[in-house]
Amino acid sequence: MSGDKLYSMDQLNLIGDGNDEFITSILTTFLQSIPQNAAELAAASGTQDWDKVYFLAHKMKPSIALLEIRSIHDEIIVVEQNARNKTELESIPPLVTHIHEVINQTVVQIKEDFGL
Repeated sequence: MSGDKLYSMDQLNLIGDGNDEFITSILTTFLQSIPQNAAELAAASGTQDWDKVYFLAHKMKPSIALLEIRSIHDEIIVVEQNARNKTELESIPPLVTHIHEVINQTVVQIKEDFGL
C-alpha cells in the first residue's frame, strides 16, 4: 500500500473547530466501533443476512463520510441500498470485502497518525 491517506481530517477539523479533545473523542469512538461494524458487516454478508447488512452499512455511512474515506464512500451507499431493496445482491459480498479491507487499513493509519 502506498503512503497515501485513506481518510481526511478536513470535515472533522471543521466540526471540531480546534477542540482537540472532541476530535480525539470522535477518532477513539471510530476506532472502537467501526472495525467491529466492518467485521459484522462481512459476517452478515457471508450469511446473506441482508437486513443486518443494510443496518450495519447504514450505521457505518456517517463515520465513513465524516472521515471522508472516499475510496469506499460510494460502495457503502451501494451496499446499503442493495441490501435494503434486496436487489443486485451478488454485488454486495465483493464490495463488503473491499470496505472491510479499507476500514482495517484506515484504522492502522489513524492509530499511527494520532498515537491512539
